[in-house]
Amino acid sequence: MAIMSENQTPENEAPEILPEEEWEELIRNQIKEMSCDYREFHSFTGNNFQGMVEEEMGWILPVIAYDDERCPYPLVVGLVVPLKCGYSRHFHLSKEELPIPMADLMLEILQAEGFVRFGGSADFHTSEVFLDANIALLMTEEDYLFAQEFGWLELMHQVRTGRRSNHRLAFNYMGDYMTNVMRSARILRKRIRRQSGEDPGQIPYGEISEHQEQFDGNEETDDEFDDSED
Repeated sequence: MAIMSENQTPENEAPEILPEEEWEELIRNQIKEMSCDYREFHSFTGNNFQGMVEEEMGWILPVIAYDDERCPYPLVVGLVVPLKCGYSRHFHLSKEELPIPMADLMLEILQAEGFVRFGGSADFHTSEVFLDANIALLMTEEDYLFAQEFGWLELMHQVRTGRRSNHRLAFNYMGDYMTNVMRSARILRKRIRRQSGEDPGQIPYGEISEHQEQFDGNEETDDEFDDSED
C-alpha cells in the first residue's frame, strides 16, 4: 500500500479542521499503528478462515472515514487484507475507540435503519456502517492516485455524493477484487508488448487505467495513420 508510516492514536475529541496537505501523513500514521495492532491480534487468533488456511496477498487497504462536521480530518476506522482464497480479513476500530462525534454518528445511522438500542451496534463493524452510509472509503491505489491529482477532499466528496465508488461491495471479497485487477494488468501488459514490441514490466495496479488510456490512444493514432495511407 502506498501510505504507511508512524502513527498517532485518534483522540476522543475532534481537532480543528486539518489542512488538506497534512492528510496523507495522518493517514500513514494511523495505518502504521492499526497494522501493528492487527498483527498482534492475528498472532493470537491463528491462520484459519472458515475451514481454510488463510494466505494474505501482500496488501493492506485502509477504510477511511470523513465527515466535514463530525470528523473534519481523515479517520482510519479499519483495515482490509485481501486473501488468496478470494475473501478479506478485517480489523476495525471498536465503537468505543471512535471519536465521540463519530460514535454518535454511527448511532444515528443505526437508529435510522431501525436499530434503536446502541448496544446492538456490537453486531456491526464500524467500517461497514460508515461504508454503507457513504461516509467512508475502502481506499485502493487508484483512489490514492486520484487524491494526489485532485485532492483528498474532492475524493471524499465524490464518495459522499455517490459519484465515486467506495468499494463497499468488494469489502468482503477483496481477494477476488485484487485478483481481477492484477489479471487486467497482465492482459494489458501482453497487449502493449504485442503492439510495441517492448515489455512495460509489471504494471502497478493503481496505474492500470493510465496505461490503458495511453494504449487506447496509441491504437487510435495507428488507425488514423492507416486510414490516411489508404
